[in-house]
This record gives sequence, C-alpha cells and structure tokens, in this order.
Amino acid sequence: MVLKVPVTPVGVLLLLMALLGQPPAATAQIQRVLGLDISAWQGNISQTTWNNFYSVENRRFMILRSSRGGTTGYYDQNDSANANGLNTLSQRYDDPYYVQNINRVVNAGMFAGSYHFSRPDIIETTLNSGGIRNNGTDEADHFIQMAGPWMRPGFLIPVHDLEAGDGIRTDNEMAQFCIDFSNRIYEKMGIR
Repeated sequence: MVLKVPVTPVGVLLLLMALLGQPPAATAQIQRVLGLDISAWQGNISQTTWNNFYSVENRRFMILRSSRGGTTGYYDQNDSANANGLNTLSQRYDDPYYVQNINRVVNAGMFAGSYHFSRPDIIETTLNSGGIRNNGTDEADHFIQMAGPWMRPGFLIPVHDLEAGDGIRTDNEMAQFCIDFSNRIYEKMGIR
C-alpha cells in the first residue's frame, strides 16, 4: 500500500500519526504526538535521559539544532550581542552536541529531525561581518554540511528556524532569504 500525503504541516502531522499508529484526526479522541526542540543550551544529554524521554515522558520525536549562521566566521552563543567583538563574518556556529544527540535519539527509538537557526540579521554593517550580508544559500550550505547525512528517508524533514532579522531586512528580503534557503536544500538534497 502506498500512502500519499501532501507535504503541508497537516500532511506531515498525518504522516507522523500514521507512522506512530495514532488514530486519524477525524476520530472522536485526538492523541497528540509529543516531541522536543533540543540545542546545545540543554548541554550533554546522556543516553539514559534520551531513553527516559521516550519511555517515561512519552516523547516520540526530537528536532535538533545542528547549526546557526553561514559557512564562515565564528559565533559565541554566550555573547549574542557581540560585546566582545569576536563574532565574525557570517557567524558560523556548529552545535557541539548535534551528532551525539541525533544518534542517541535514534537509539532511544524516537524520530529525529534537524533544524538550522538562520541569521538574516547579519548584514553589511554588522560588527566584524566583513561588509557581507548573510544569504539563504550560504546558510543552507552550512546546514547541509552539518545535517546533510540525516536529510534522508527515516528522518523528519529539515526545518528552517527563522527568528532573527525582522526590522533589519524588508519583508521582501526576508522572504527571498527563505526562498533561497529552501531552493538550495532542494537543489542539493532533493527535499523541501
């Protein structure tokens, strides 16, 4: 049997529910599928803790941050205001626990997905940017460098976390950033 589900938020939810044996949304009692968003801010998470997320807390999926910013420079997540002036260029940040976390999530029996926190707030006038504004294509390349091996069947679709840049770029520039990011993931990985 082939299950055809449109790639929309509702379609993804229905697919997850089907994969997890949950009843369809049309039934009288809807059961939620629980998950968490995890990044380096949660520190080093042991396999026992991941197992407990699944067996005790009933979590069935995790979305893990793999990266922030573009492919160049450095970013100190403890100095987001760049008060020390050390954050440079596209402010690349690779989550130090990402690979460990995604492997432990899978070992615990949960679905795992990856996300990239983008930095459209880095523009020509940003301290130590080298006069270069971040773009969606470069940030997607960074995401692929970090999470590409997990952008395949058996893993949740990649997620673009867009929180920064509002008021720094126009609405059209923000939209183009996202389109460029999505197009690059599709060009390189064949998924949206």
